[in-house]
Amino acid sequence: MAFTSPKPKPVFAVIGGGLCGAALSLSLSRAGIVHTVYESAAVFSEIGAGITLLSNAIQALTKIEPKLAEYLERDTTWNKSVEHEHTTMIYKVGMREMRSGKKFGDKVHCLDGPPWDPVGRRCAHRASLLEELVRHVPEGTVQFKKTLVSILNIESKYELRFADGTCAFADAVIGCDGIKSITRRFVLGEDDPALKPAFTNTYAHRGLVPHSIVESLLGPDGSNLMIHMGYNRYLVSYPVNDNMVNVGAFCCPKGLNRWDSDSWVMPGTREEMLEQFEDFGEPIHELIKCMENTDKWGIFESAPARTYVNDRVCILGDAAHASSPHHGSAAALAFEDGYILGGLLSGVDSLCGITAAFRAYDETRRPRTQAFVRSSRDIGRMDTFTMDGVGDNFEKIAELSDTRYGWLWNLDLERELERGKRFMQSINV
Repeated sequence: MAFTSPKPKPVFAVIGGGLCGAALSLSLSRAGIVHTVYESAAVFSEIGAGITLLSNAIQALTKIEPKLAEYLERDTTWNKSVEHEHTTMIYKVGMREMRSGKKFGDKVHCLDGPPWDPVGRRCAHRASLLEELVRHVPEGTVQFKKTLVSILNIESKYELRFADGTCAFADAVIGCDGIKSITRRFVLGEDDPALKPAFTNTYAHRGLVPHSIVESLLGPDGSNLMIHMGYNRYLVSYPVNDNMVNVGAFCCPKGLNRWDSDSWVMPGTREEMLEQFEDFGEPIHELIKCMENTDKWGIFESAPARTYVNDRVCILGDAAHASSPHHGSAAALAFEDGYILGGLLSGVDSLCGITAAFRAYDETRRPRTQAFVRSSRDIGRMDTFTMDGVGDNFEKIAELSDTRYGWLWNLDLERELERGKRFMQSINV
């Protein structure tokens, strides 16, 4: 009796092991996809302190790995006050006095979460969330100190060359390597204008401040996600755990239209920060004085890519659609990407099947994610009273906020996955 060897499964390479890469690894593992994650750092690490998790993020994460529900309940923060237990964020006047007569601390709008979500929002420390994701990644899946230099298409395989002189081969490559993605360069081609990230005419100061100090300055609402708005500036604050609050001070001064540094982080001073927020309320000045890091972070976004796919190479998360942070959900879009792509690849065992799945992923995800990049830019303008047709009109701010966030979290991931599967079937016929 003759025995035949089982057909080997396609091997996938995931480039990048941050939040996006780790979540994708979990999704691929649940789908039975053989893969290796190549991470440039020596250990798992995340840039930034806080992360906002709205209902679309919670939906994606718990579908990718149901066990994450316990972590989300245990180690994330949400609004503690009964008055705001279903509030996503609170918009307040940050300036001492506005042209309209509104004063510091006056409420502009309370954005309520979706009716099906008992908690308006959750927030976490990025490192804590990454640590939890990694805890569920199968042992032996990740290789560290692997900085991708190039991708070569050699016959039916892809050769990955790394900065340490080593190389690896894969049947398919998924880039989760951020806004400066090498994988994106392969997908779009060396001369594509969408390769260069766009400066958004905004920079930010970021830092962690003890929760007790924030509450003493901002009152009970210091425990909530809050935005203090002003002309060409705003300050966002939210707890990332029981002890610390993440603070971001965003500035888009008139005339700032380029970033004069190869580094996206430039040194700043406390005096400069206070000068930018000079006409804000005194509690904001005191809060800024408590921020230890005075560096300025340039805020960049991806130019819209014509595709996220080149045959059996595709890009996810910031590698595909890096956005400004104003919507507070860039990671959530990456989690959605990971869930959809894992679902499309489930059961795929051929190279042509991978190509079809990648095309379906592009068809399903590119419109929503590129609309998100545009919307996040608009939210930044709204928060700084610089959006055409909205300005400092509180009623229009409330309407725009409700509409944009409603669009963001009103997503049925299962329906999106089914739409992608139907597209796969249509091109496989």
